[in-house]
Amino acid sequence: MDEQQLRYFVTAAEMEHITKAAETLSVSQPALSRAVTRLERELGAPLFERHGRSVSVTSFGKEFLKRSRRILQEFDAARQDALDLQAPDRGKISLGFLHTLSTGLIPDLLAGYKARYPDVHFILGQGPSHTLLEQLEDGVFDLCLTALPEFSSKVSWEPLWEEELFIILPAGHPLAEKERLNLSDIQKDPFIHLKQGYSLRRSVERLFREAGLPLSFAFEGDEADTVAGLVGAGLGVSILPAQQTADPSQVVQVPIAFPRALRTIGLSRIQQTSASPAVQAFAEYIRRVLAGELKNE
Repeated sequence: MDEQQLRYFVTAAEMEHITKAAETLSVSQPALSRAVTRLERELGAPLFERHGRSVSVTSFGKEFLKRSRRILQEFDAARQDALDLQAPDRGKISLGFLHTLSTGLIPDLLAGYKARYPDVHFILGQGPSHTLLEQLEDGVFDLCLTALPEFSSKVSWEPLWEEELFIILPAGHPLAEKERLNLSDIQKDPFIHLKQGYSLRRSVERLFREAGLPLSFAFEGDEADTVAGLVGAGLGVSILPAQQTADPSQVVQVPIAFPRALRTIGLSRIQQTSASPAVQAFAEYIRRVLAGELKNE
């Protein structure tokens, strides 16, 4: 039994006429009849009751017709998926990214890319770097935008851009009007940040080490939005990337004068894996947009 036999059978069953079905399939009537007969012999049961050139489907044939249609749908879907995988302007791309990128960069990138390639389908996920990298290794994502991995023999990481970090203060804080601040200026304030293991927390801990200052945490959360919300409630201060959705009446973001407060975000992917043309094309689009070679619109 093969795909061709199933297509011949389904067409003959739907048209209930061998000659007309043969014309539709662009095959001779004897060739179609032989194919149906071979299928019946293989199944051990008649599929049609014959009335000259006309046919009617038997009760067994009706059940087999339902299954044949489903099988052919799967054949067609598999064939289309295979074609999509070879086309850079079609197919699926699974992308993971940091929570802090979800309100500015990612929507802009996706909108610009979809304007160029509307038939590409995206599957998105967000989380901290360590979780995204685990999912990347498990095959959940094709690409991830993350901070530098601590270590992974499977993941390659390509730096793309530097993201400035800011001191985040409650709007009523005595230092809220300052144009720039040093880390020492907030040394006595309760500090709020992400839990252990988050790449952003490691970046902040590195900043304090470079400044030779101790660091302890009054509150630890899972998301930058939660941390900013706690700061806005007056529970302490923090250091975060620019918060696009932060309410300026509650939170103030002040640049850091010393030490230089930047973290690098890059493109993570599995080493020695052949990505689909669509994934490769999107990775190149990200590079060109962030390098200023291509306008993201």
